[in-house]
Amino acid sequence: LTDGSSGTLPRSGIVGLKSLVVELNPVGAAWVGALVASPVSASLEVLNVNSTEIGDEGLGHIGASPHLGALRELSCGSVGASCEGARALVGGDAMRGLTTLGVRGAALTSAFALALASSPSAEALEKLSLDLPSWDVEAWRAVATSPHLRALRRVDWLQAGRPPFMDEALELARREGDTLNPWAKAYVHA
Repeated sequence: LTDGSSGTLPRSGIVGLKSLVVELNPVGAAWVGALVASPVSASLEVLNVNSTEIGDEGLGHIGASPHLGALRELSCGSVGASCEGARALVGGDAMRGLTTLGVRGAALTSAFALALASSPSAEALEKLSLDLPSWDVEAWRAVATSPHLRALRRVDWLQAGRPPFMDEALELARREGDTLNPWAKAYVHA
């Protein structure tokens, strides 16, 4: 998709691009920045940048892009990002229409969960796919009860069984009379 070694996108020739998978490619923050700054990305509904080198800066570019209003599904795991990049992503405008988010790697901290739960930009999110979340009770409770995550119907993770602290958080929320989001209700009744 680039015009050679410069990493810039071609000015013409790509119209109506709906899905882009660059998984397992050594693209970096500059490349993803050029992509999401370009009107070429305005039609993107699915973007997979798993196992790239975009890092915190690249996640920030995605989150801040004014062109990703059609984006519905984003996979951004193992991109060399920390919680800072993940927070920049979930707080950005690109999250507004996102229905599916896949995150893996070091970004899956309790701070990420709290940022996601407090983000009005996450209100359309229906599915969250995680690697091995290292969330504490407060983080699980925030995701289970956030008014911004009322559309969230499914949370998946790669580990066997339930993640540590999830059951404790759901029980605490239930005892405190918190309104649980649909995904959390399903786990309480399972």
